[in-house]
Amino acid sequence: MADIHGLRATLAFIRANPQLWDQGSWLHCFAAIAVELAGYDVLPSLWVRLDDRSMQVWDAAAKVLNLTGNEARLLFAPGNTLAELTALIGEIGEIVRPYKSPRHARHLRPVG
Repeated sequence: MADIHGLRATLAFIRANPQLWDQGSWLHCFAAIAVELAGYDVLPSLWVRLDDRSMQVWDAAAKVLNLTGNEARLLFAPGNTLAELTALIGEIGEIVRPYKSPRHARHLRPVG
């Protein structure tokens, strides 16, 4: 099940800091912000050291947020607007029961 708390925390961060978000840039998109909020660093090469292995930012975000491939593809699309992200997260939230993600609860910090 998707981590709805992590999704909503990422969306709230973007709303509070819109100048740090650029959905068209893998360094400043929803996926990168979610990874950074979970306490991991996104390298300029777009790789993330996630626990015991390295992976690309979109794969790391999908893992951190516990998303299916289709959910990740829809959420991380470079053309998404804030309204579209909000709607997608709302749809995912209707499907899953929320649970608290300790990663996102502990590491809220500015990105960029």
